[in-house]
Amino acid sequence: MKKFSFLILFLFLGFQSVNSQTDDGRASDSKLIEVSKGIYLYQNRGGNIGISIGVDGIFMIDDQYEEITEDLLKDLKKLSKDEVDFVINTHHHGDHTGGNANMVKEGATIISHSNVRKRLQDYLAENSSVKIDERILPTLTFKNDITFHYNREEIHVLHIEKAHTDGDVIVHFKGSNVVHTGDAFVNGQYPFIDSRNGGSVQGYIDGIETILSTIDKDTKVIPGHGNIANYQDVRAMGSLLSNAWKRVAYHFLKGKSEQEILRMTDITKEYDDKGFGDGYITRERFLKSIYDEVAVAYDQRDYYDRKDQIEKIKKDQDGGK
Repeated sequence: MKKFSFLILFLFLGFQSVNSQTDDGRASDSKLIEVSKGIYLYQNRGGNIGISIGVDGIFMIDDQYEEITEDLLKDLKKLSKDEVDFVINTHHHGDHTGGNANMVKEGATIISHSNVRKRLQDYLAENSSVKIDERILPTLTFKNDITFHYNREEIHVLHIEKAHTDGDVIVHFKGSNVVHTGDAFVNGQYPFIDSRNGGSVQGYIDGIETILSTIDKDTKVIPGHGNIANYQDVRAMGSLLSNAWKRVAYHFLKGKSEQEILRMTDITKEYDDKGFGDGYITRERFLKSIYDEVAVAYDQRDYYDRKDQIEKIKKDQDGGK
């Protein structure tokens, strides 16, 4: 297979290995975990793949990089003789969509939010000198949401606006109470806010609230990256973002410079101690994404407005006292 990687590389955490080898005898990097009956998490070298296997066939969420497709298909054959019917792209980044063309060759239909197709079209246009298979483009798109009735499941796919990107979706297996969040939620690491492609900190916070309204304490959450999560993990991410935003905004309004704020390790210490900054997004990069958005939101405020905002943020941090 031809190899290409594009747009953004994300590291990921894994657990439990599948004993697998490629044709040349090398060990594969694949990991396959049963999340619920008939629903699996597949990990290799990109974003987490969700897989539903049942009476109708195979329904898949994301497909990582082009070069892992061989491993993926071999591991799928251990679970089912069926072909993959549908692949949902949770957003456009290459560690989630790089295998699209390969999956189309295998007979799958690629589905995404309309913004994902547009972003991939832009990528093809920007790299017209490189021979890239146009079958990476989703062939079926939607604007807000779409529902599948497949494998005796009601599978609801919902657009999350302006979070990680402008094309994010979450996939809810209602019967099994499993949700795949794409990169609108990642577990155990700082999120990447891709502002160049429509993402925003405030949109990510809103997206977390949407996910929380979709799940409950028993829901098993497949994040875009990281280990299987639960309600409390998603809620903790919302708290991290909201509190970091308030603290960065407070110091910005008090006149602290960007570099001064980025050096304030106490803002994220609780999460740094848990290893959140050890992945693709460092503590400094995470805080900078917040600072950049805060600077735009508050830079034009006059002295009295700033003073009111400082008092409001301080009151919020003090629990409303």
